[in-house]
Amino acid sequence: MGAGRLGRRLKAVTMRRMPGMITCAEFERFVVDHYEGALSEPERRRFERHMALCPPCRVSWQSYRKAVALGRGLFAEEDRDAPAPVDEGLVAAVLAARRDE
Repeated sequence: MGAGRLGRRLKAVTMRRMPGMITCAEFERFVVDHYEGALSEPERRRFERHMALCPPCRVSWQSYRKAVALGRGLFAEEDRDAPAPVDEGLVAAVLAARRDE
């Protein structure tokens, strides 16, 4: 068994045996509910305790938050007008000019 795999197994055993601790798999299941503020106070404390002790889950949480922010940013201007259609003659001229280069 490799050192990385052994380290992950040791961490999993340690996390399971600590009072009030959740595993990485449970952490992942709580991510959306935590983000939406839907966890009970004890669940929230367990989630945050795990995140404080587990660097990979902390990175996962930060990545999730960034992904949500980026997604929201993409749709923030949903009422924005679509660009006007481009004249077909202009497209043909640009393509012809590129072929001639």
